[in-house]
Amino acid sequence: MGYSVVNRTILLTVFMFSAACLAQEGPVEELTDTIPPNPTPDLPSTVDAQVEQSFAASVASFQEVGRGEMQWWWFTLYRARLLTPDGAYRQGQYPLVLDIEYYQDIPSSRLLEATLDQWQHLGLDDNRQLLWQTTLSELWPDVTEGDKLSLKVMSPQVSQFYFNGKPLSKAMPAGFSDDFLSIWLSDQTSRPDLRKQLLGEVACDC
Repeated sequence: MGYSVVNRTILLTVFMFSAACLAQEGPVEELTDTIPPNPTPDLPSTVDAQVEQSFAASVASFQEVGRGEMQWWWFTLYRARLLTPDGAYRQGQYPLVLDIEYYQDIPSSRLLEATLDQWQHLGLDDNRQLLWQTTLSELWPDVTEGDKLSLKVMSPQVSQFYFNGKPLSKAMPAGFSDDFLSIWLSDQTSRPDLRKQLLGEVACDC
């Protein structure tokens, strides 16, 4: 199903891409208007095979903490999984992987707008939102049904996005991963049921 049938208020990011409907339109427009749009970036034509193998091996060796699906009405937007080396999540302990498989076609601009909506819901400082927006607008590709976007976090200072198992062009700045993961794992998340699923507190048949 194309993204045209899902308006921007039901799309979530990395990663909660339907909670745009919970935020006011005005603040997001103010933020997005401050930075000119960038074309969808091309993925690197040459990828370090060792990095790819390392990511695939880590996902294969990590154990799942939990999984859940992001739904809005009759639409299922994506399935998210949280993985750690021992299958247990402890805040502040690394490494971990947040893996998202998309069930809908979504352009990168929509993912970014929904991510900003979630950060505004959480009360993230505007300057940090603008910093992360600039980085993500140059990095994220459009996604189509079946694509996977994953964030591997080695520490609060070191994290890397992977698209269908291949690393995107650059590592994320220090501090990004905590703000990004908070969209799903914060006590103040807009989707507490999904948080419980990812933390393994509630099972998901998905």
